[in-house]
Amino acid sequence: MGVPNVAFALRAPGRLSYGATSLATAYPHGGTALGLTRQVAVKQFGRYADITAEEFGSEVVDRLWTGDNWIMVAILESFDNDAIKNIFRNTVIGGTSSDRVVVHPQTVNPVRPGSSIATAAPLTPLVFTPLDMLLNPMVVFYRALPEVLSDMSMELGLDRNLHVAMRFTAIRNSAGRSVAIGKREDLSLTGPG
Repeated sequence: MGVPNVAFALRAPGRLSYGATSLATAYPHGGTALGLTRQVAVKQFGRYADITAEEFGSEVVDRLWTGDNWIMVAILESFDNDAIKNIFRNTVIGGTSSDRVVVHPQTVNPVRPGSSIATAAPLTPLVFTPLDMLLNPMVVFYRALPEVLSDMSMELGLDRNLHVAMRFTAIRNSAGRSVAIGKREDLSLTGPG
């Protein structure tokens, strides 16, 4: 790779969408834009098991990788109908405005505790598109489980932007792929490799 150069440090602002049909087309790639978002972060949570040797006083001699989970978190800064419909469990269409309304508890066709999100409402695929696709990587979660963070608070007021914290957990698609991160020309909606 050569000597690291701070001039190549990346700042990767971008946008989220779901339901993309072609990464070759412009954002939202034939899918649906997922509101005005900021502070998008992708995290990998790897799991490991240490192998110890009793003959060395139980010191670690190896480590096994036992899999990992990937999440994407973002702050929604607009009460976007598509985002609200997909991240809150129970919403209805407003009778006058036709905008989404969050209802709790919902009485008509509610999503009940214990309902499978993977069966009912995964976002397929969830795509992070950087504003500068020449320099920055694109992220594809082939299937994503959406949720509002459990400690979410909606900041309302003249001196604050609306903030709704969202989290998406990547799960495998029918081809067994869950995440791809790289330049747009190297990615596809069915998965690299």
